[in-house]
Amino acid sequence: MGFSFAGEDRAVVAPIAERLAERLSQARVLYDQFHEAELARVDLDVYLPRLYRDACELIVVVLSPDYPRKRWCGLEWRWIRQLILGETRERIMLLQTGQPGDLSELGILRGDGYLDISQRPAEAVAEKILERMAQQGIALDSPSEAGGALGLLPRPADPASPQQATPSRLAHRAAAIGAVGLALLAGGVWMGGPLLARWHLDQGDQAFLAFAKLGDEGQIQRAGQAWQRAKDLDPQQPEAHARLGFLADILDNLPTAEAHWRQAARLTPENTPQGQGIRNGLANVLAQEPGQRQAALAMYDADRFYPRSALEAAMLRWETPEQMGQAQDAIAEPALDTSLAGEGASPTPWGFK
Repeated sequence: MGFSFAGEDRAVVAPIAERLAERLSQARVLYDQFHEAELARVDLDVYLPRLYRDACELIVVVLSPDYPRKRWCGLEWRWIRQLILGETRERIMLLQTGQPGDLSELGILRGDGYLDISQRPAEAVAEKILERMAQQGIALDSPSEAGGALGLLPRPADPASPQQATPSRLAHRAAAIGAVGLALLAGGVWMGGPLLARWHLDQGDQAFLAFAKLGDEGQIQRAGQAWQRAKDLDPQQPEAHARLGFLADILDNLPTAEAHWRQAARLTPENTPQGQGIRNGLANVLAQEPGQRQAALAMYDADRFYPRSALEAAMLRWETPEQMGQAQDAIAEPALDTSLAGEGASPTPWGFK
């Protein structure tokens, strides 16, 4: 994670960075005093902003009255703003100290949410940042600091390391896992990619199975970490994006879920069972977003011979009396009948029938 802050606020940021480094290691915290040797270079004004774009999974912006008028903050913000305008705005976390005033010139509007840290101790602020990282599936285990340049990927964590607990509200959802698209994950289809990335993908699957069967909330955190490592090692692997999209959906982070499912769809041939399953996952997310119901139905209908999409379309239309006939037509598809009468009728390890 990386900080963007005005020099006048160093006294506030420094103790927070120290607390985070105790958990993540200095190698994984972009705070200038942790990386003085690396940052002592020509063209730092070009190199530093790229670190926010390419090396930070979470960017913590500390807004204050001094932030909008500082040159270095402006350079960093030019890159950060591109993330806000794109599909990766969830990588931005806004903190506030003092009254920063009108920030509309930066693209920060009244409806944007801040965490006011003016009266919070450093330990409490650090915990909130770690909580946000955990929500986004970012690994919290501390890797070795050897070779810990900012641009390098963290090493895989020791499986015995303690894990961050996930919100207890997940426990009651374990029984409903099969209803949100896990048939895709049960297929076990590998489409190339580095062997190590596939190994992490499998480790995440096993951890999630343990969560679904036992309700152990620590396992869903392990699953997210493993799937994130798989994605980092092989960004072109659609299965990793699909799993991260599924996990974000469970955590009620729909923007992140949609971004991952769309990336998975871009990386997958359309006319394949895997492509149909991934579009089904994307449609499941769209169906939960305001104003996206018709877009979701259009995606389900485009794959109406894919049994899962036929079921999802029927369930979505069943809520509207005038669409009851279309719902009945959807579940009368011969492909769906064949699936339910054959091997598909048997429960998979994921709980999907």
